[in-house]
Amino acid sequence: MSSTPESLASEAPLAENTPPAAGLIARQAIVDEKREVFGYELFDRSTVPSEHTATTDAAVLFNTLSGADAEVLVGKKTVFVNCTHESLSGGHLELIHPEKVVLEIPTLPDDPPAEIEARAVVLKDLHAKGFRLAFNQSVLKKPYASWIPLAAFIKLEMTAFPQAMAESLVRFVSTQTKAKIIAEKVETVGPTGVEMEALTAVQVGLLTIYDMCKAADRGMVMTDVRVLEKHGGASGSYIGA
Repeated sequence: MSSTPESLASEAPLAENTPPAAGLIARQAIVDEKREVFGYELFDRSTVPSEHTATTDAAVLFNTLSGADAEVLVGKKTVFVNCTHESLSGGHLELIHPEKVVLEIPTLPDDPPAEIEARAVVLKDLHAKGFRLAFNQSVLKKPYASWIPLAAFIKLEMTAFPQAMAESLVRFVSTQTKAKIIAEKVETVGPTGVEMEALTAVQVGLLTIYDMCKAADRGMVMTDVRVLEKHGGASGSYIGA
């Protein structure tokens, strides 16, 4: 499950030659198979997604990893940062320790084969330097065959594809890659709150597991679904016992 993204103004000093940014950084929890938070995805909420650039990506990295803000935002957890492809070839990554960050890499519009292979060269270089790379389920398409072996994490967003596809996607990731499948992240501005979105997503995931195992036991019980942690929103923070 996931928390409502929290936002903090980031004022940590930037490294030399890095463009300054008055950053509004939001975080969103990522959980493992034990439903424990093992990392946070960071977002630059100073700009809309369509306006993210190599400059804004660099600002997020430096503002959160080069100063005290990292401790405030994520504590000792793993940092996931959304990246543009332009930012991946920037020199600023040379100043970031690979163990401190997971780079979330988007796929390309219309899946152009030549550009995919060109980008793979950069991704392989980052992988060789020790950076962990994360992709969403779009990377499982055939044109991205050269990217898949580089994945440390694959994010299956359950609301992004028909439920009937879930079983085959999970099986493919489990058998064809060494990547870890990470939990869906949800956020909402709706009045019901992010808890309802998160609980719904978890139940959808459980239904997928039931569908996979119903031949063995149709009497399976889905239980122990609850909110573990939430931050932000009208009701503030909540951490379960």
